[in-house]
Amino acid sequence: MANVLFLSSEMVPYCKTGGLADVSGALPKALQDRGHDVKTVIPFYHFITQEMKLHSHFHIHVSGYKREGSLLHNSDDGVNRYFVYHPHYYDRDGIYGDSHGDFGDNDERYAYFCEAALLLCKIDNWKPDVIHINDWQTGILAPILRLKYMGDPFFANTKLVFTIHNLAFQGFFSGSCYQKFDLPPEVMRFDGMEFHNNASYLKAGIQYSDFVTTVSPTYAREIQTREFGFGMEEILQAKSHSLVGILNGIDPQEWNPSIDPHLGGYQYDHDSLYRKHELKAAFLQSIGLEYWPHVPLIGMVSRFAAQKGISLIESVMERVLQMGTQAVFLGSGDTGFVNSLKYLQEKYPRQLRVFPTFSNELAHQIEGASDYFLMPSRYEPCGLNQMYSLRYGTLPIVFHTGGLADTVFDCDSHPNQGNGYSFYEYNEGAFLDAISRALGLYKFPEMKEHVQRRGMMTDFSWNKSAQDYENLFHFLMQSH
Repeated sequence: MANVLFLSSEMVPYCKTGGLADVSGALPKALQDRGHDVKTVIPFYHFITQEMKLHSHFHIHVSGYKREGSLLHNSDDGVNRYFVYHPHYYDRDGIYGDSHGDFGDNDERYAYFCEAALLLCKIDNWKPDVIHINDWQTGILAPILRLKYMGDPFFANTKLVFTIHNLAFQGFFSGSCYQKFDLPPEVMRFDGMEFHNNASYLKAGIQYSDFVTTVSPTYAREIQTREFGFGMEEILQAKSHSLVGILNGIDPQEWNPSIDPHLGGYQYDHDSLYRKHELKAAFLQSIGLEYWPHVPLIGMVSRFAAQKGISLIESVMERVLQMGTQAVFLGSGDTGFVNSLKYLQEKYPRQLRVFPTFSNELAHQIEGASDYFLMPSRYEPCGLNQMYSLRYGTLPIVFHTGGLADTVFDCDSHPNQGNGYSFYEYNEGAFLDAISRALGLYKFPEMKEHVQRRGMMTDFSWNKSAQDYENLFHFLMQSH
């Protein structure tokens, strides 16, 4: 079994902006359940409300100045979770930025956090076999460990795994930032973290780690291409021998229609799909829409951003409503998209509802009540909502990319394993075709239920992902 140090900039249930937080809450727990000794570390943002115990004090030099900090501890879920307390860096309204944009000292904030995590190991005299870092915010740990601590026997056998959750965010800073953290000038070479005369924390994680993972097998292939590589494709191609995609899991307790407390007493499973119709009727009534048994309900829960395919939805949505559907949207982001949906809501008041906000309860109800779920992302490293949808017997309609390609199989192309509908060319014609094919299945309830059950009985739990990571850790620990 391995000692695993896991670093992330966000983690459920403490703080969250996206899927990284879900992974960071669930994967360490799944690894610990498999017998590993896991410690997680995140910054202590001031809005974290869970009770903490003081673990220890430390100091780190930044730009030659001694910066005192503390480590706090919480183990409510049985995993040792540690928090880097330093009000100057983390006592702010946002995680990465505020209404004025990204914080100007993010290079310092995340390097400080990473070095504090290394100090935790030394304070506890606990040698990590593997340090698992995630996205650009922790990428800087890799050169700190490999260059600053190069002669330190404490970390001599420690292996580094870097997971890319979204390659689009690369952590760019001034080319001189390395000096603040006592890193040698060699870190700014082309085979280090230098990227067009800037420093990229993401590139630092790629170049100085022993292995790079990403959150689905298809995304691991896509990021080595010009279309999805965001300028890093050649660097990733050079690492292809130590790059693998491991599909994320979902929390099978949190997302389980048979025990979901948000469904208002209309829980169901693959043997009681008639209850899903009862849930749909009650849900539609609760949001002011009539229930018509012959009319399919399409749902979407998402950030409203270009990556999520909102321009495609905007271009086809009126035609989809004219096909005889109802739809409900939940999410926030692009105001132009929200306004276009509100315009359609006024024009089709008996068919459409828009909720420009985030609500966990509504998210669960939409997943449960909908017949279909829209997810036409332009790119999607892994995606979780399509897995939630499958678990809830809600058929996903997706673009064939990233984790969507690894989890959703088109009913027409793959009749024996189909669990949803995919389109393969990113244009409105292909998207509309997938929607109309999906709606065609609604006219054959027995066939539709067969497809729903197939999705509901798929195992998307974290256990399989944790086993894949465990195998990788063992492989690295045996290689010298």
